[in-house]
Amino acid sequence: MSGNGNGDFPVFTPEIVNEIHGNDPDQSSVGGMLAAGNTIQQIRTSYMTAVSVQKKRDLAEITKKCEQEAQYAGDSLWYGWKQGGKEISGETIGLAMIVARNWGNCATEAFVVEDRPTHYLISASFIDLENGSTISRPFKQNKNRKMSDKQKANPEEIARQEDITLQIAVSKAVRNAILAATPGWLHARMIEAGRNALADGLTGEKLKKAIAATIHAFQDKWGVTEEMLAEYVEKPSASWVAADMIELKGVYNALKEGREKVSVIFAPKDTADPVPTSQASTPTAQAPENESASTTNSGGELPLSDSQLSREDMINEIGKTMKDLGITAGLQRNQAAGRWTNDEATSIADLFKAPDDVIKAALGRARDELRQKQDNE
Repeated sequence: MSGNGNGDFPVFTPEIVNEIHGNDPDQSSVGGMLAAGNTIQQIRTSYMTAVSVQKKRDLAEITKKCEQEAQYAGDSLWYGWKQGGKEISGETIGLAMIVARNWGNCATEAFVVEDRPTHYLISASFIDLENGSTISRPFKQNKNRKMSDKQKANPEEIARQEDITLQIAVSKAVRNAILAATPGWLHARMIEAGRNALADGLTGEKLKKAIAATIHAFQDKWGVTEEMLAEYVEKPSASWVAADMIELKGVYNALKEGREKVSVIFAPKDTADPVPTSQASTPTAQAPENESASTTNSGGELPLSDSQLSREDMINEIGKTMKDLGITAGLQRNQAAGRWTNDEATSIADLFKAPDDVIKAALGRARDELRQKQDNE
């Protein structure tokens, strides 16, 4: 056994290993592998150089497999909720693990950096063995899990709750590292595949059963009533469609993962959301006479007053417009994306990855289509 030149940790040679293990012909052991002339590699940190792999990464095949799994995973891939006129959303640990599994030639690890009375600090890493890159992310998890007086009086229950908190922290830290290291467009395509598969299956009696099950689940798990859900969706449960169910599933996942509290997501809407100071103080261009500031011209371009819309705002409005038009099934959504971009080959996933000017034009045409429908009604 000898040093590695830096005095950090020992380097095993065939002779030294055989002194410990014997001349083991079984190559499943360290001694057997080295005695047979093979090499081993011991990684003591998250950082390493690229290594030669037998099967190199095929991005097209990875995408295909991830989308295929997403169709089966359906509603377990994302969380999301509306707050203050904005939509907050993200990917779940389930999606991250699908990506890591299909990405291949990679590894993840997580360590407890700090274990304080109030919180855990976790460091997680995603290690790409093929290209030698390592992405690390820290995650802080508070220990203030809600417990009943009976649970607090039981030391075993307190320890169990601490174990649960640690597992949650590790899962979130690993997820963050995986999502940071892998392409965002892949995550978007997976969510779209899951949404489309879910929407296609929510029709007729299946939709009615799903609505009833959703109402029961929210009531049973968090005490959220049917009336609260209806206020959130802004329509009675009898009028819910597949898109509403998909939206509520995102809320369910957000609560399940502890992303937000029930009291925040389902806060009473007695008053309208206040206009942010920055937005209220920003002057907007005047619309031409006899023309609303929200109308568009025949070319589908946005009016000047909408020129400050963020990319996220435009995408959210396109999604809402689809819902208002009753466009919920995957095929319908893709057809709408093709119409609004003047390119039949454009899918909804392609639209959301398109340049800002394409999204602006698509939003303009979406508004035109909605206005025409409302005029006909």
